[in-house]
Amino acid sequence: MTTQTITKRPFTGRHMAFIMVGFFAVVISVNFTMAYLATQSWTGLVVPNAYVASQNFDAETAKREAALARGDQIEIRYEEGRITITARDKAGKALTFTSAELNLHRKISSRQNTPLTLRCAATACEADVALAAGSWSGDLLIETMGQKPWQQAFEIFVREK
Repeated sequence: MTTQTITKRPFTGRHMAFIMVGFFAVVISVNFTMAYLATQSWTGLVVPNAYVASQNFDAETAKREAALARGDQIEIRYEEGRITITARDKAGKALTFTSAELNLHRKISSRQNTPLTLRCAATACEADVALAAGSWSGDLLIETMGQKPWQQAFEIFVREK
């Protein structure tokens, strides 16, 4: 019968340091991952009263779905301090605007909300507005000749000069 001798190495401060560094590396990497995922999934919806907004959510969603079902194509451009909106129907014919209102806002803060009433001339609406660089969201309310008013949500990205 042979006997084996197992020699145990003593637990040192270096071992404890590796354990602590490993633990905090995992915690910090999980926190950065969660923060990244949270910023990528943020809806950008900032409302003063969430309860009231939740009561109107289904009705607003139904209006937007009805507008999408019509098949109209909206083009929103921002160039050199001017936002321009044009629209075409399913057949590609330009729609004639009667009015357009736009509420621009940042995704995370309501401090830079910018409500605009656009000037409409036949097939385009425009407004002069200076937007800071970055991502902007907006809600567009459009009235066109011969059709019901409708809303569309959109996003634009303003590049730095």
